[in-house]
Amino acid sequence: MRIFHKVFLALCVVGVIFYFSSYPQQQISLTSSEHHQKKQEDSYTIFFAGDVMLDRGVGLQVARYGDDDWRFPWRFIAEQFLSADVVFLNHEGVMSDVGQDAGGVYSFNFPLAALDGLLFAGVDVVSLANNHSFDWGGVALCDTKRRLNEHDIGTVGAGCSYTEANAPYVHAFDDGSSVGFLGYTSFYPNGVAGNTYPGISDYTLENMQQNITTLRESVDVIFVSLHWGEEYQPRSNAEQQMIGRALIDAGADIIIGHHPHVIQEVEEYNGGWIFYSLGNFIFDQYFSAETMEGLVAMATVQGGAIVSVDTKKVLLNTYFQPMFVDVE
Repeated sequence: MRIFHKVFLALCVVGVIFYFSSYPQQQISLTSSEHHQKKQEDSYTIFFAGDVMLDRGVGLQVARYGDDDWRFPWRFIAEQFLSADVVFLNHEGVMSDVGQDAGGVYSFNFPLAALDGLLFAGVDVVSLANNHSFDWGGVALCDTKRRLNEHDIGTVGAGCSYTEANAPYVHAFDDGSSVGFLGYTSFYPNGVAGNTYPGISDYTLENMQQNITTLRESVDVIFVSLHWGEEYQPRSNAEQQMIGRALIDAGADIIIGHHPHVIQEVEEYNGGWIFYSLGNFIFDQYFSAETMEGLVAMATVQGGAIVSVDTKKVLLNTYFQPMFVDVE
């Protein structure tokens, strides 16, 4: 009986093993795993920074300590920037060998070789709409746009015609989603480009709202760059708040503010974010601690929507090189 019992148990075990090995449970498990993998969407990171000025003291430091290598200002942040899918910043001046100095107290025209630094750091798109857009006249502004575009750096906020100046920059991702950028400045109200001459984009609220509405039809996420506000003020003013909120209400997702040269507050409003001022990123304003620091903001886009927004502080060293620092 014991032998029969052992044989019976052995046959049962073999039968159970055969039964479950033939049951499609493993196939169901694999199918479920594949399903989750297909539903997991790619994520993309957009970095955006504040004012970049590659003339004056910055140029002197590049010549004196960087052996005229324009990768020098970007040395400590290039690796992080290259890890992003899109990098945006404000191009505070022109980069051209044509035009004429308008004779302002501060007139910025970056050396043509400064383009090497932008490419080295992986910059994808810049705004040309700021209070230094016309430092060397409209012809230099138009030439700057052309030079940057020829090297696959997108531009917003200025152009060789009204259409160009107000046109968005669109970046498409591999998953079919896309982000769009627009750029404006509150300065030069009489400097708006025309049908046949260069200039900046149209800063009127109606135009900005309409451009956001139009762009929303073709992209998933919208960034609007605004060169505005009051220099060295740590808080935004009432006009900034009114404009920024109105553009979020119109459909913008993130407002990228700059010009005050110091960091201003970040406001989460109606499902969007307003960075009133990111402060300086590369600049030679060594006269205060506040002008020697800035923020780099990082937005993560997944499935055509912003899923997270974060910031990191940068400090400028004595050579005007930004470096990321840990913030408590």
